[in-house]
Amino acid sequence: MSDDLLEPCKVYVGNLRPRVSDKDLYDVLSTYVPVINAFTVKDKITKRNKGFGFATVRTKEDADTLLNLKASELYLYGFKMKIRPAWKKIRMPGDENYVRHTLSDRDFDLSPPNPDAPSIHVLVDDVLIHVLEYLQLTEIIACERVCRRWQMLIYGMFAKSSLELSPGKLNLFGPLTRSVVSKLLILSGSQLKELRVKNVDYTTRSNILKVVGQLCPELECLDVSMVRGINFHMIKELTSKCTKLKSLVVEKCPDFDEKALSTVLDSYPDLESLNVSCCPIYGRCFKRLPVSLKELKISYCQTVESISQEEIGIRCPNLEVLHMDHLLTSRNVLESIGRNCSNIRDLTVSLCEENALSELPDFTHLKSLRIECTGVDLTKLMESLPNLENLNINALECVDEPDFSMLKELRALALHGLNLSESSLGSLENCPHLESVYLMSCRGDLTLETLLRIIRKCLNLKSVRCPDLNLSLSFITSLDKIMASRTTRIEIGMRADTLTPKQLLEVQCDNKKIEFDIISMTVNPFLSDFCG
Repeated sequence: MSDDLLEPCKVYVGNLRPRVSDKDLYDVLSTYVPVINAFTVKDKITKRNKGFGFATVRTKEDADTLLNLKASELYLYGFKMKIRPAWKKIRMPGDENYVRHTLSDRDFDLSPPNPDAPSIHVLVDDVLIHVLEYLQLTEIIACERVCRRWQMLIYGMFAKSSLELSPGKLNLFGPLTRSVVSKLLILSGSQLKELRVKNVDYTTRSNILKVVGQLCPELECLDVSMVRGINFHMIKELTSKCTKLKSLVVEKCPDFDEKALSTVLDSYPDLESLNVSCCPIYGRCFKRLPVSLKELKISYCQTVESISQEEIGIRCPNLEVLHMDHLLTSRNVLESIGRNCSNIRDLTVSLCEENALSELPDFTHLKSLRIECTGVDLTKLMESLPNLENLNINALECVDEPDFSMLKELRALALHGLNLSESSLGSLENCPHLESVYLMSCRGDLTLETLLRIIRKCLNLKSVRCPDLNLSLSFITSLDKIMASRTTRIEIGMRADTLTPKQLLEVQCDNKKIEFDIISMTVNPFLSDFCG
């Protein structure tokens, strides 16, 4: 046992009766040596001692005296005490006053090598790293203690500026424990800039943000989506250590409330990105939103009122990305944001007033737009925003027949619930940069022939999803001919209710260029073979 692991003036006292109090332990030991302090470790619920305790004496000689007591001197209430040297408390990340340190020489495996056995140590670094990559994560971490050379190699393997902690990403079987999480953060180095901790079970039982604050002082981007326990107290631990944070994602964290948000805004005046979607906040502290904020996501925060939404336009002139869908937004709010936030290029909004769309022309730099509303005039919308690249509309009706060829830069289009004619949808063939089309519940005249024409003209198209259309053999054959001369791959999402399993198996197409995602209400055992 190494002396540097022992407390020189402290002893462990075991095999105590539950009735033994701190005073009883102090009195019996004081008959032999001067005792500074003696206490028993108590159960948090019953408050009775757990059968052991500790005693602190003045000198090491006094501790040796207690360790060498005769057997007849060790009895207390009929039980023979067991007195042993007391180990030093090893502080782990997350404990109070933890200090990051490197491994000492005693941590390494210093056993002499066997000269008759082949040694892996003769391998050069590159080969040894390749061998280590075949081990499981926990085994690689354990290899750090072999020697100083192996430690440096493993530090080099994990040293990175970005890290995602999740069992699937790390190929780890079983939950991420506190020790594994702490070790990974230590190995990643103090220069870690970006950390994602998504839905990790460990975080529900321990203060993950306290560990992050102690081990990642240079952190700039933190994502703790879908993690329970991210509350005011944990945020306070984080803000006291990580002072350089620029981006924070707490999406779907049920314990992140208004008080936690207020702490974040007070602690990070230079914050550039904030995602609090699906969190129980009210937005009353939006008056303290930083001027530096470029990205704000408050989707599904239905308790945020209009008066708080107006503060976004007032406080954040540099905003570029704003997602505020599934909370009602008025025309006045949209007007304030459009007038003051001229740099917005990505906007997601749910409108509660029909005339609110008239404020969209103020967003002159808009590239991506997603709106939910009752009615929409697409022609007027596209005329005012001709540079749109991504357009997502969810509306009950469309008051016109738009010509999508006006959007020369359009790359992705998603329409939900619009009743458009075949000629209107067919105008998509004149969008040369189109990559993705999604038409859901569009009760129009779209046919498979029109869809083939769009695919034929749009050479960059990668995804077409029309859940209301039924796949046909002629469509598959024609699509295969179109894709024969291309090097790209396309995904088709449709129904296949009119095709029999035999027809699906007999159809011929290039699976390397065409992928089918069959949308069906019934389970068909043959569809998996066809889609593979």
